[in-house]
This record gives sequence, C-alpha cells and structure tokens, in this order.
Amino acid sequence: MPYTMSLVVLLLLAELVGLTVVGLSITWFAKYGGGFALDKTGKEFNLHPVFMALGFLFFNGNSLMTYRILGNNVHRLFAKIVHFLLQLVALICASFGLACVFQFHNANSIPNMYSLHSWLGIATYSFFCLQLLLGLTLFLIMAVFSPNSMTNLRKFYLHFHVYGGVLIFVMAGAASLLGTAEKISFSIPNYDQLPPVAVVANFFGVFIILFVGLVCYVLYSDKFKTAPNTDREYREQINVEQ
Repeated sequence: MPYTMSLVVLLLLAELVGLTVVGLSITWFAKYGGGFALDKTGKEFNLHPVFMALGFLFFNGNSLMTYRILGNNVHRLFAKIVHFLLQLVALICASFGLACVFQFHNANSIPNMYSLHSWLGIATYSFFCLQLLLGLTLFLIMAVFSPNSMTNLRKFYLHFHVYGGVLIFVMAGAASLLGTAEKISFSIPNYDQLPPVAVVANFFGVFIILFVGLVCYVLYSDKFKTAPNTDREYREQINVEQ
C-alpha cells in the first residue's frame, strides 16, 4: 500500500513534535539549569531528563511507528531489525540517563526511589528491558535461526508484545510528566508568576502529551493500517505474525 499524503504529513508532524520535546528539554536545562557535565553536580542531573526524553520518548516512539508503517511494505525481517535497533538506541540513552541521576543522588546524599516519578520510571525501564529481550529472542533471533519452532508460544506472546510496547511508551510519557512536575516544584520557586523557565517547562509537558498522542494515533488508526500482502513468499517470511 503506497504512503498517502496524509500519512506523510502526520509522520512529519510527529517527528517535529518529538524533536521539539528533546529541544525543549535541552533548552530548559542548558539555558536555565546551568548546563551539562559529568561532575556529580546538578549539571550531571540535567543529563537525566534530556536522555530519558531522547530515549524513552523520541527513539522509542519512532521504533513503534517505524514497525507499524514498514511492517507490510518491506521484508518483515528488515522491519524487525530497524525496530530493534531504534529500541536499542532508546535503551542506551535511557540507561545513561538513569546512571546520571543515580550518581548525582548518591554523590549528594539524596535518597533514591522514593517518589511516584521514580517508581513509575524504574517500572518503565524494567518492562522495557524485558520486552526488548523477549522480542529479540522470539521474533528476531528465532525468525532467523528457527522460524518454525515454538510457534504457539510466539503467537501467545505476540499480543502481549504489541500491547506492551504501547503501554510502556505511555508509561514513559506519564513518568516524564511526573518528573517535569517534580522538577518544577523543586527548582522554580516563583512558578506562579510564570517566569521564562516555567513557560519552557510547561511547553515541555504539553509537547510530551502531543507526541504520545500522535504516536498512538499512528499505531491504532485504521486509516493508516497497511493492507496485508497475500503473496506466498511474503506470508512465509512473517511466520506466526498473522
């Protein structure tokens, strides 16, 4: 099925909004938060929101949209590889972001894992790692080396994998919003006067919601669902993914 103009426009809009999320996070902490450094000070903490937004929102969202759009238009194995690589980049970014915040907390005797933001954030990270490992094993490695094995397990898990990917993405958006609210309460004492930093922080939250909404619309709208290919060779390459 050829890409329609409406799909192209929607994807470009989603990319623009996603890049705006990342850009606003950089602006917030570079211009108003003192910048970035690996020095166990607040500058190292500033790397946390930037890399979490880059990993769990931008790259993660793109991995979901890429597989949704490419799924029936290219060889399924190629779509899987692109999907996995984007997820891997997302995991690397998120892992670095987590390492920065834990190092900052530990160096400055700040408690870890006490807030709702941290609980939801670590749950999102844990589910993402599990999802990536299971997806890699069942749908990529086995598709190459043992395409006809464990088909019942793969069919059973496929539905959880699809739903879980979207759930984890939404959880990442929720954790980002909670973290934004938490950071505002800690670092903007005159927030009720809406200084420039508060405007940037508010827009950061708004664009997170917009990006999550656009990605979910691409994933679930029948308008952009590609028609299944009935070619025998194509059907053989997707194995259990009927």
